Amino acid sequence: RGTETQVITAGAGAVGTMQSASTQLGLRLLGTNQWALACCLAHQGVAALNGQRLFAAAAPEHTANHRLGPAARLLMAQEGLSPSDIPKITGPKSIITVWDVKEAIAAGVKPSGKPPPAAHVAATPPPKPAQPAAAHAPAAPQSSPAAAATAAAGPAPPHPVLPASAAAAKAVVAVASTASYIDLPVSQIRKVIAQRLLESKTTIPGLYLAVDVEMDNLLSLRKTLADQGIKLSVNDFVLKAIAMALHEVPAANALWDSKKQEAVLAQSVDISVAVATDRGLITPIVRSAHTKSVSQISKDVKDLVTKAKANKLKPEEFQGGSFTVSNLGMFGVQQFSAIINPPQGAILAVGGTQQLVRLEGGRPKAHSIMTATVSADHRMYDGQLGSQVLQAFKRHLQTPINLLME
Repeated sequence: RGTETQVITAGAGAVGTMQSASTQLGLRLLGTNQWALACCLAHQGVAALNGQRLFAAAAPEHTANHRLGPAARLLMAQEGLSPSDIPKITGPKSIITVWDVKEAIAAGVKPSGKPPPAAHVAATPPPKPAQPAAAHAPAAPQSSPAAAATAAAGPAPPHPVLPASAAAAKAVVAVASTASYIDLPVSQIRKVIAQRLLESKTTIPGLYLAVDVEMDNLLSLRKTLADQGIKLSVNDFVLKAIAMALHEVPAANALWDSKKQEAVLAQSVDISVAVATDRGLITPIVRSAHTKSVSQISKDVKDLVTKAKANKLKPEEFQGGSFTVSNLGMFGVQQFSAIINPPQGAILAVGGTQQLVRLEGGRPKAHSIMTATVSADHRMYDGQLGSQVLQAFKRHLQTPINLLME
């Protein structure tokens, strides 16, 4: 029978036979089982000799997929490159990645001047036509109708992917390159503020309580006093009211001793007033505020604010204090919670006055309402103590005529 080599190849679903130069080998040389095995191997692109694998069919070639990621597209626009300039593509499904672009730049690839393709195709090219058999070779079996239809259909139509505008990419780069920032030096006072506030938020268990105060009587009294040439602010009455409340509830006028880990009652009601300056927040102190009139408190606050903004406060004028008041009502803030100023036990956050409608005798009536929120150290304050202070504060502020006589 000879030593001829028998090769069975697969192409477009058809199986053919090759003939050696000396002897034609018919399909009869293969038994039924060997023929079935050969067909299976041929269908999967494998050539066989008597059922043994000889070589695998070549992997189909894929055209480059010029789809781009956003980072790769931007970098290519900066360098003036097009997808065809990228020699090595490593992304999944042949997508160009930013690392491929960087490697091309590092390798010294220059722009080719070719515009990006308007449509990108990733498809397998149609199979090459089979080599014609010798004139005396037997005819190849017919391919199946399904395979013939697939071959006739050809590759799938391309899906166009519109490239990004180079001008738009350059505009983005220009904006990014012109973006800048300014380093602001941190003053010593801001460093101290940052340290104390961080200590407060990380070491003090906070208790937060709020109360609504009707301000109609106070606003009416201020108008009457203004007509007489006496100008007192809402904040002046707030300071006097909280000073009287702390005097009535001395347990709330306390400091926390970090060494002894216990509360220490303050000897006098010294109210710290939060003042914003160009260098940062500072809290000058109105000493013994419960013993001073509203007019005297108003005068003291004006003097302290002027000194604070001029950086002329003495250490004894802003160091210490037993309670702090922060008023943001004049800035349009309705309600907020302030951060405790250690070692003080609490701070009062005062919001602005707003008109709210409430029922009186079954009839709606508009009232001027101010919300005040106390942030307290839960190691010294409990809910009952905080409520007592707020109720005393509310009572004094809603009867402002009494504050003028105290």
